[in-house]
Amino acid sequence: MIRSITPVLVLALATSVVPVAATAQPSEGVVREGAGARRASLDAMELKPFPADLWGGVGAWANGAPLTSADTSGKPVIIVTWSNWYDASLRALTAAQRVADQYASDGLIVVGLHDDEEWDEAEGVAKSRGITFRIAHDTGNKMRAGLSVDQDPDIYVIDRAGQLRFADVDSSSLEQAAKIVAKETMEQAGKINQTLAEKAEEERIRANRTAAINQQADLVNIPELPFPDPSPEAYVNARWPKLPTDSGRQEQPGFFALPGFGWYPPKPPATKGRAVVAYFWNPDVPSTSRMVKEMDLLQRERGRDIAVAGIVVPRETLTGGSSSFTDETKRALELELLGKRTKEFADSSRLAHPVMFDPTGAVMSSVSGRFTATQSPTYAVVASSDGMVRWYGDSKSPSFKAAVDAVIENDPGVKARRAAEQAWLKARGK
Repeated sequence: MIRSITPVLVLALATSVVPVAATAQPSEGVVREGAGARRASLDAMELKPFPADLWGGVGAWANGAPLTSADTSGKPVIIVTWSNWYDASLRALTAAQRVADQYASDGLIVVGLHDDEEWDEAEGVAKSRGITFRIAHDTGNKMRAGLSVDQDPDIYVIDRAGQLRFADVDSSSLEQAAKIVAKETMEQAGKINQTLAEKAEEERIRANRTAAINQQADLVNIPELPFPDPSPEAYVNARWPKLPTDSGRQEQPGFFALPGFGWYPPKPPATKGRAVVAYFWNPDVPSTSRMVKEMDLLQRERGRDIAVAGIVVPRETLTGGSSSFTDETKRALELELLGKRTKEFADSSRLAHPVMFDPTGAVMSSVSGRFTATQSPTYAVVASSDGMVRWYGDSKSPSFKAAVDAVIENDPGVKARRAAEQAWLKARGK
C-alpha cells in the first residue's frame, strides 16, 4: 500500500474572464481549498443542512461515545479528515485540538474522521499526539465520498443551525472558521443566508456608489499625492494572510522589490501606498499566458489599491525543465527573441498594467528561491506596500483572491494613501 499522497493541481482553463464577485461564495474571511468543478460542487453544498445520513458511514468511534443528534443539536461541529500515516493530516489534527480546547466552553465539537485503512492504529497515534476529541472510522470512506474529500486533511464546518457552513477549509483558516461558528448564536446561524444576502446587497450598493463617484472624479487619474509613511509597527500589527507552510513550519515574510527599469510601457508600476500583485508567465506556456487578461481585469477593477506587474520568464523557469537549447549562442538568440516578443505584446495589447522580461528568472527566484512550498506554473506573489511578501502560490487557487482582499483591507500604506486621496477630492468639492 502506498504511503504517500500526491496533491492534484487543478488548472482552470477558462477562455473567458468572469468578474470574481459575480460568482464567488461569501467568504466570511475563510479561505477554502479546491478549484473547478469540485469547488463548484462544494460551494453548492454550503449554507444548506448538513446531510445527516453521512454519519452512517462511521463504523466505530474512539475518545468518546458515538455522536447522536442530541449531542450535536444547537452546537457547532468541525470534521477533520486524517490518516495516521500522513504527516500533513496529523499536523491538521494538532491544530484542530487547539481550537477544540479554545472553544470547548462554547460547545464546539471536533471529530477526526480517519481513513478506512489502518483504523486499528488510529487511536494509538491520536493518543500519542495528545488528541482528546472524538475520532471516527470512515468505513469504506463513504463519508469522504459524500463530502467530495480529495486529500487529507480536508476540513468541514457545521454551524449551530446544522448547516454545512464551510466545505473544505484551508488549514490556515481553521481558527477563523471555528471562531465564527463557536461565537455566533443559534439565531444568527439560522439567519446566515439572509444576513449574507443583505451584506451582498449592501456591497452591491456600495460598489454602485463608488462607480458613480468614479464617473465624477476618475480616481485612476488622481496624481500621486504625498502622505506620511506608516510606522513599521503599523505593518507588524496588521492582520495579514498566513503564508504557506512547509513541513509544519510557518514561513516568515521576506522582502520583494520590483525592478525600476525594463518595463513596457517604460515606467515601473506605482507601488507607493499600494499592494503589489506580481505574476510570472511565458507566451509558450498556455496556462500562464491566460493569466494576463485575468490579471489585467484585476488591475482595472482594483487599480486604486494595487499595482499589478506581469513578468515574462523563460519557459523552464515556470515548468522546472531545461532550456530547449544547449548551445549558448542559440540560447542567447532564444532569449533575445522572447524579449522582443514581450515588447511587441505590450505594445499591441493596451494593458492596464505593465509587463517586463526577466531573462534569468531573478525576480521570480527572489521569492520562490526563498520559500519551499510547492510551486505551480500559474505562480503569483502578493506583497504589501512596504514590500513584504504576504502571500505566494497558485493564482488559480481560491486563496489568491482572499489574500489580495485581505492585504488591501489591512495594509497601512493603502489606508494612508486613501486618506490623502479623499482629502484631495474633498478640497476640490468632489
